[in-house]
Amino acid sequence: MNSEATVNLDGIREMLQRARDAGTKWPKIRLVAAEGRRIVLSLSGDKARYPGSVNITDGRPYGSNTWYGRIVAGRLRGGSGAFPGLYKVLADFITDPERAAGAFVEAQRGRCCFCGRKVKKGAYGPDCAKKYGLPYTK
Repeated sequence: MNSEATVNLDGIREMLQRARDAGTKWPKIRLVAAEGRRIVLSLSGDKARYPGSVNITDGRPYGSNTWYGRIVAGRLRGGSGAFPGLYKVLADFITDPERAAGAFVEAQRGRCCFCGRKVKKGAYGPDCAKKYGLPYTK
């Protein structure tokens, strides 16, 4: 059995939905792959082909972005720009969000993977922790 069958990625959709329910209009999760590739996760809208699924892109504006795929029903469906290691980045995030968020902060000169603001200490601030349903440690 491959590793993609062992980790349910639906927790990512749940985090994004929790943040939307908490008042974040366009919640995003930004990650970075080992080779420095940016990954941006966002909820699809109600009128999308797969409403409530998680779109995975490189974060550039629509039309000039690279679409890596989507998460539907907890599983990754790779798109035209999917790359080896994409699933591992997502699985690592759902397994240990604080560590993955910390890697983004380090790679992006102190920026939070959720809101994009400067983080003084840690992987994310208390506001993002609350909105996304994560523990906050000082």
